[in-house]
Amino acid sequence: MNQLSLPLIVRLFLVGMIAISAMFLPGISGSTILLIFGCYIPVIHAIKNVLTLHFNTLPALMIFGIGILFGAISVVKLIQVCLAKYRKQTMYLILGMMLGSLVAIWQGPCTLALPQPALSLQSFHLLSALFGMALVLGLHKLKAVIEDGASNFILVSIASYANLR
Repeated sequence: MNQLSLPLIVRLFLVGMIAISAMFLPGISGSTILLIFGCYIPVIHAIKNVLTLHFNTLPALMIFGIGILFGAISVVKLIQVCLAKYRKQTMYLILGMMLGSLVAIWQGPCTLALPQPALSLQSFHLLSALFGMALVLGLHKLKAVIEDGASNFILVSIASYANLR
């Protein structure tokens, strides 16, 4: 990524755009997209170079970043339009992507140097599953408490302001 050429600039932009798009859609991993395009290791090395104050890869990272920004804006807008015009179809598409990703989870990682066994009923841990569910439900409850507290804070602030006048 030290020598920028037009094809590399276009590739970095498009890969950044596609990788960030995956972050907004369930069942697709942005890092997996980077691996598929062969850009994961180069991007990680470029970030490491910049963090260690070697700025020779900064232009490539900037192009990648612009692709990320453009991709994020484009995908969010596309999802908004799809939800507005085709809500049912979009929801089923998202649900299908989530269910489809379970296959990859169930299979286990296939690209590791030391393969890991696939999930099975023999390897199922009820305590871990219950902990995961409790964590999600707890975070949902925390969000509700924070939102309720914020609205109460706003109401109290408005009432205090009104009493000062």
